[in-house]
Amino acid sequence: MLAYETLLDTLRAQGGFTANGLGYRYIERRGFAVSVAGFENRVKLDLLESEPSSFEAIFRAYASRLRGSEYVGAWLESDGYVTFDITRILPDAESAYAFAREQGQRAIFDFETEQVIAWNADTEKWEVA
Repeated sequence: MLAYETLLDTLRAQGGFTANGLGYRYIERRGFAVSVAGFENRVKLDLLESEPSSFEAIFRAYASRLRGSEYVGAWLESDGYVTFDITRILPDAESAYAFAREQGQRAIFDFETEQVIAWNADTEKWEVA
């Protein structure tokens, strides 16, 4: 249970996490995270805090679906929901942009700068959000 509690603490303190199937956070400061389409799920943070076993169950369900270089991702939304997803980490911006377009995603995360880069439909460019 310790790894799950640590991930929940990280979610609260840092607003999100990316972790392998064993619950260990991705700590390298390079690469770009892109969500794999079709795996996003939103859950109220209050539920995860009041029932820690539900956090563990959700994490394990996502971990069981990981393939290759995929990770479980989660981030805290401003409305009090946590979004879980399956994340692929790509080594450079161009491959991340291409994969994001392929997956229908409008944003990626840059681990080096710790910034979200979003697609701007008006300018048709990727820009820091």
